[in-house]
Amino acid sequence: MQTLSHGLSGYEFPDLLPFLQSSRKLILHVHTLDMLFWCYIYIWRLQPSSADKMCRIRMYHSLCLPEYNEETIRRIDEDPDCQIVLATVTFSNGINATGILDSISLGFSSMLDIMWQEKGRAGCAPGTLAHGIMLVQQSTIILPTKFLKSLSAPALPKLQKGKGSCKKKTSESMTLAKAQFITETNCHITFLNRHYDNPPSETIVNFFLHLALLIKFELSIVVAVLFNIPFSILFL
Repeated sequence: MQTLSHGLSGYEFPDLLPFLQSSRKLILHVHTLDMLFWCYIYIWRLQPSSADKMCRIRMYHSLCLPEYNEETIRRIDEDPDCQIVLATVTFSNGINATGILDSISLGFSSMLDIMWQEKGRAGCAPGTLAHGIMLVQQSTIILPTKFLKSLSAPALPKLQKGKGSCKKKTSESMTLAKAQFITETNCHITFLNRHYDNPPSETIVNFFLHLALLIKFELSIVVAVLFNIPFSILFL
């Protein structure tokens, strides 16, 4: 998770440059069609005049024709010149594009589950080194701390509606899981494993080790019975 040096309501997004220049295939998750449009224009203008701009950058959202979205997935997987997919939340749900190596979220999603779905779009091909990056505003870092403090603070009496009683709306929705993830100071992956009840990696390794030993033992019994070999010799 990295803090942006610029806002999300403008027309330029310079913090994307290191990722765009890496030549790695990536998907850029945005939360509104308006932001998707301006990101598309920004990246379009960065490309040299000789580039095949319609090929290098593609859009994926619900307003695109299904055939166009299917072609986008095919190109990001098979076309070496197709590098960037700009997508809304539509791409987060069950879409597998094995060519994507980096999943970048411009701003934090409304829910932790959506964010984790976005990160899962990268590295679908076995043996690939994938990255999940969240580029967030400073307010995204500050707001969760205030949110968690408000949960432990005593409830204040409600004001009657009238002058001076209007409540200022925050620009981001906040949930407990999202706030806890953002304020995690040690390891975000460890937090996600706890949150989703994932078994520790040591448990998984031990499971496969025990499974391998069990298979070896059963095979040894079969070999011993077939060839009249003492068990002690098999385990030397």
